Amino acid sequence: MSNSKSRFGTRLEKIFFRGILFLIKVLPFSWSRWFWKTICSLAFRLLKPRRLLTIENIRNARERGFLTNVDDDYLLAKKAWENLGIVGSEFLYYSTRTGAQIKRLVTIEGEENLKKILAKKKGAVMVTGHLGNWELLGMALSVYGYPLSPVVKTQANSSFDELINEKRHAIGMKTIPNKGFLRPIIDAFKRNEIVPFLIDQDAGGHGVKVECFGRKASIPPGAAEFALRTGTPAFFGYIYRKGINQYVGVISEEIQLKNSGDYKQDLHDNIALFMSLIQDAVQKHPREWLWMHSLWPTKIKF
Repeated sequence: MSNSKSRFGTRLEKIFFRGILFLIKVLPFSWSRWFWKTICSLAFRLLKPRRLLTIENIRNARERGFLTNVDDDYLLAKKAWENLGIVGSEFLYYSTRTGAQIKRLVTIEGEENLKKILAKKKGAVMVTGHLGNWELLGMALSVYGYPLSPVVKTQANSSFDELINEKRHAIGMKTIPNKGFLRPIIDAFKRNEIVPFLIDQDAGGHGVKVECFGRKASIPPGAAEFALRTGTPAFFGYIYRKGINQYVGVISEEIQLKNSGDYKQDLHDNIALFMSLIQDAVQKHPREWLWMHSLWPTKIKF
């Protein structure tokens, strides 16, 4: 009986998500954008601990000499939450669009850098973060014809997980589950594919501590480990919003890795270098980063 209920619940979830996607497809995008932006603005007001954390993270960065153009911590925090809603609405909306439509919406800056890197036939490590619409960056690179194999986390909601992976596969991505991913990543490099690593998140005891906005944070070492151990070239990529329904994906030149022969020190220095690239991009587009992340230690209780 319990299995029957579970299957029934899964079917209902699928119907629910398909229904949402249908409405997003047929209704004006401005409606969806306004709705999700409003929802996240409301969440900013209601979720006090997370609101305080967002403001604390911004204030600490500014007081350490970053975000020099920011003069209102609360306003930036609110805008960051609203941006999160916009990103969510964009992801749902563009998951119903064709590859050609996505290609028209996203301009790739520095595409020649990516071509040079892939010409080496070693694959590529894409260092990136939760800046702009990071899912849209992967979608755009795929429809531009660049082979992408992202390491993905299985979502708690199976229907949503199926939905997003269905879209990824439809536009040519080859997803790698985040469990037992060592061999599949190496195989992806051998196929000359790009493997993105979102590194701006707390890795707890498994991370390497480097400075980000003037404070130590524990950062996942995967991107630097693969680049150092396999000799795979690395680059930094991110996307930012240029206007409503207009985006720019930025591809850096190949990152010149620090490789002194002292592996532990090289690992630390390269992770610090990667985070400095993200930090610089965030300062250019501070509203488009996830300041509500628990990236640094805090006394705020959730």
